[in-house]
Amino acid sequence: MKETLTGSRSAALGLVLAQWLSFDRGSEEYIEIGKRSSFGFNSDSFADFYRAYLTRYHNRIFAFQKIALCHGETGWYVKSRGTAYPGEDTDEDVFLIDGSHVYFASYHYQPSMQALPAAERAIRSLCVPSPVRVKPFVLPVAFSPPRGWLTSDPQETGTPQWPGTIALFLNPNHREEALIIVRDRAIGETPTAGERRQEQAAEAAVKRDNVKETMLSYESDGIQPLCRDYTGLFFKYTVSLGSQRFAYEHMMLFGPTLYSAVYIRPALAPVDKAAHAALSTICPLEPPSPSPSPSPSPSPSLSPSAPPATPALLPSPGASSPAVPQPEDTHAPHRASHALRAAEWRRNR
Repeated sequence: MKETLTGSRSAALGLVLAQWLSFDRGSEEYIEIGKRSSFGFNSDSFADFYRAYLTRYHNRIFAFQKIALCHGETGWYVKSRGTAYPGEDTDEDVFLIDGSHVYFASYHYQPSMQALPAAERAIRSLCVPSPVRVKPFVLPVAFSPPRGWLTSDPQETGTPQWPGTIALFLNPNHREEALIIVRDRAIGETPTAGERRQEQAAEAAVKRDNVKETMLSYESDGIQPLCRDYTGLFFKYTVSLGSQRFAYEHMMLFGPTLYSAVYIRPALAPVDKAAHAALSTICPLEPPSPSPSPSPSPSPSLSPSAPPATPALLPSPGASSPAVPQPEDTHAPHRASHALRAAEWRRNR
């Protein structure tokens, strides 16, 4: 018996779109198919997220493994059973991540029953209309998130993000903790069309939700050494969001392009030491090694002396270049960084 649910019923993996029920063996067993948002996770990160979900709610996991699906894509097969009360169903799930969505097929049956092979084959027939093309997610900066945190592509989350956000790292054990990587704009830099749309979407979301944001505190620890010859500005602030308060720790990297790593947590939650330490791992990518030249090197006496290595955004006094922000743009805590613009953006709403 098939029941079309059009997203009206929820399951652990998402909204159920259709369900097939059977009582042929004396007890109820059924198959569901549906989809949900991927939260921007890739296949491995969503699998880690689902495993953490099952573990948090004390489900017993019998199998958790990758399988090949119809177009050769890699999907996941999971067999588990809840332990909250006696007699919970055994669940067999097959799921596949396709960009911003997760598609799943699940088979549920009572623990006293043996799995029906035809039903297991049915859920493994899960197939999206066209082959899934996995888009590699590559950060434009080096960054080392804490071990076990989940990587999310903000372009695939389907929800408005902090303007300039290019990566999210989520703590699977504390859903309100996150690290984000943000591209900042230098003073006078015109936002791209994409950045402008991102800011407009964020503004519309705040206006729609009618939640007042207020900057409560701000302090800076000044310039700190990071990697190689690069430095960064570390500052932190607290924001109230309706009835909640969140603490932000912000490391702004002075590199060829301005990037920041930001750690967000509830204001009353203890600092995650690994997340705090991760802020200092942000660093420009290593430049590619130059190809060896077949021609002989010039004599050292004829070579111009190489300038000393200096941070790309900290030019020597008096230096002037339209492509390089001047020291007043980078050293002053009140520079128009993304976070401080965001704070002003909050105050003005």
